[in-house]
Amino acid sequence: MPILRRFPKFGFNNPFHKEYATINLGDIEKFIASGKIDAKKEITLDSLFDAKILNRKMDGLKVLAKGEIKSAVNIVAAKWSKAAEAAIVKAGGKISSK
Repeated sequence: MPILRRFPKFGFNNPFHKEYATINLGDIEKFIASGKIDAKKEITLDSLFDAKILNRKMDGLKVLAKGEIKSAVNIVAAKWSKAAEAAIVKAGGKISSK
């Protein structure tokens, strides 16, 4: 019997799947307070990677609303939740996509 028929096949791997790096608003505020992130500059996937907050670059950045943000920040992300957008705008910042 051929080797391709001997081994079982499992699942499906989508070649177009994108994996996003997620970050919470509470984590952003914590990193601003510790000085790893400058609140006056744009927060992007590259800036988080350069600050060694993220281990590897992924397909994009996703911002979630867990925690509280008090600083006015400008974030460039691929995706974000509606609650995160509302919290950022309430703090005086803005969020945009590339």
